[in-house]
This record gives sequence, C-alpha cells and structure tokens, in this order.
Amino acid sequence: MAQDRTAVDTIKGYFYQFDFYIFKILSSTNDFDEFTIEGIEDVDIGTPQGLTAVQCKYYEGTEFNYSKISNAVRLMLEYFVDHRNVSFFLYGHYKSGQDKLEKTISIDSLKSKFLTYKRGNKKYELHVEKGLSDDELSLFLNHLHIDINALSIEEQLCEVYKLIKKEFKFKTDVESYLSYAIGLNIVRELSTSKDIGHRKISRKNFINRIRETRKDCLDIWFKKRVSEDVYCASIKRKYFASYNISPKERFFIIDATGEKTPIIKKIIQTISDRWRDISQRQKNPYCPYVYIHGVSPEDKLELLKSIYNDGVVFIDGYNYLNAEFDVNSIIKSANHKNGIVLKVIEEADQILEIIHTIQGKQKEIYQFYKEKEIITCQDAISILIDEIDTITKMV
Repeated sequence: MAQDRTAVDTIKGYFYQFDFYIFKILSSTNDFDEFTIEGIEDVDIGTPQGLTAVQCKYYEGTEFNYSKISNAVRLMLEYFVDHRNVSFFLYGHYKSGQDKLEKTISIDSLKSKFLTYKRGNKKYELHVEKGLSDDELSLFLNHLHIDINALSIEEQLCEVYKLIKKEFKFKTDVESYLSYAIGLNIVRELSTSKDIGHRKISRKNFINRIRETRKDCLDIWFKKRVSEDVYCASIKRKYFASYNISPKERFFIIDATGEKTPIIKKIIQTISDRWRDISQRQKNPYCPYVYIHGVSPEDKLELLKSIYNDGVVFIDGYNYLNAEFDVNSIIKSANHKNGIVLKVIEEADQILEIIHTIQGKQKEIYQFYKEKEIITCQDAISILIDEIDTITKMV
C-alpha cells in the first residue's frame, strides 16, 4: 500500500507541475515570454527582465520542515555560483507546518538550516566547500523566493480553468475543459523531448496551438455528427454566403492528394466562375488565386494544359519557359482587357511570398485540408474536407 501511495503522489506531482506550467503561461501578459518544462528546474520562465527557474513541490500529506527543501536550495545555490543572472523560485504545497519558515531568511539561517547537512556521521557546509562569502550568499538570497503556501492541486486546476475561460472568452466551463486537455497534451509532448530547445514554448505559440487543435477537434466532431450536406451548408453560411461580393485578393489552397484530374479541374472552374468579376463596370476587378497541393508535376502539367485548352486565361508568375518565378507578374490586376480569370500558384512557398507582397490589400485566405494544414498563416481560414468534390457545395 505504501508503494501505491508513493506512485499516486508521484503522478500528482507531475500533474501539479504541468498545471503550474500552464498556469504561468496563461498568467503572463507578454506573448513572447518563453516557458521551458524540465529545464534548469521544473519550470523555467524567460522574460525581458530575466530568467527564473521554478521548482514545484507537492506534499499534500506532509508537514513542512526545512529538510524538505534544503537539498533543493543547495542545488540552486550550486547552479547560481556559475549563473548569477538566474533567479530561483521554490513553490510548494504542504499539509501543515508553513509557520516554521521564517518570513525573511537571514544569512545565518541560510547557512545553518539549508547549507549545513549530514551524510552518515559527517557534517558538510556547502558555503564553506564553495568558498562563498556572506556578500555572495546575500546576493543569492536576493535571487531566491520561497512560497510554501501554494495552492492545492484542485485549487490550482480551478485557476487554470478560469484563465482558459478568460483567454478564449468562453461562456461556459465545459468549453474550458477541452482546451485544458489540449494544453495538457501539448505540455506532455514538450516534456518528453530530449532536446531542451524543444521543451520551450512562447505564450503566443502555446495559445495558438490550443486554438488550432481545438478547431480541428470541433471540425472533426461536427463532421461526424452531421451529414455531408449539413456540414457543407454550415461552411457556406459561415464563410461564403455573401450576396454582394466585395473585391478582394482571395486565395484558395486545396489539398488534392489522391484526387483525379477532372475533379480538380471542376473545382478550379467553380472557384474561378464564382469568385471573379472582371467586367468593365467593376471598378476594382478581381479573380482568385488557386494552389493545388498533393499533385505530381506531371498531373499538374496535364491539369493546366486542359484548362488552357478550354480557353481559360490564367497567369502563374512565370513569364516565359524556364523563367524564375516573378511575384510581380502574378499579382498584376485582372480586368476585361487582359481577360485573366485565374491566378495559379505553382509552389507552396510562393503563397506567403505573394501574401507579403500584397500586404495592405484586403484579402481572404481559405485552405481546404484533409489531414494536415498546408500552410501556417495566422490569417488563413482552415476548412476540413474528406474529398475536394465537397468544395463545390461550400463555395
């Protein structure tokens, strides 16, 4: 039974550390603060003000004594000797005994209660071994903060839920639970990486990963719960239901992996027909950009040849045979004189180049993906599909 309790305590300790990690990320007000799991200590927090290494201790059934934290403090001091720009925070939850800890730790108390210890019958003094002066110990104390009145695991989790609800502007607690589970999985992935550089994440990236994964989960759930027609109608109503289409630079990024050329061609024609206006009366004529992903060069050549043979006027940023891609060529305006009704993007890395070049113009970016999003772009609207034929029902 003692082993069972030890195992449970160990598991609780890990969850407490992971929840604390999420709590500190969500509590931060700087999107670019960086948080490392299992770095110098359990959680390292990098801010413009400096680096703080935090050790979490969770002993809900244990009374506090100096011996419970003295070894941790000694290890912190040893690291501090060679890294004096690091601050340390020891954060612990105990059943009782919190009043034993002095509110302000003096140099004498640091020496006697933390740095002096025994192994067997032999006495050791870490400050003597390291040759540290009182001034150096005072500097260490200025970089050390101890809080043994930490929240319980249940209280801390409640605070995490509150922060998630606030961050994502959820109306119900239930919405927070899914995002917490996603966040916890992100932390698990980070913590198991062998490379410390991969155990680090910024607040901004953490929030974005939760948001993106949550959307994917909800899309998958919604698709499974409703028919294809209902799903397509929902997407159309949400993104493509405008009757008075305004002139914008619109990008349609499509995962056509495993699809046949005639179906791909049909989708491109549908998008070009519905999302262009190059009539003479249109003051700001426009036509769509289309990128087809997951198609071999040979099949793509066959596709474009077929579109060209149908008399469709399109541009792709290549001005002549074997020319290099010219972004200024593909962004030129379509109008009734040149008859351009389609802009074909050949390579995925050209998408962001084009978007950057037309910065300042109104644009909409839609990517229809099957398993994994094709580009990473904050402005892109990602739409989950099983096969591209459903796109005709959406756009």
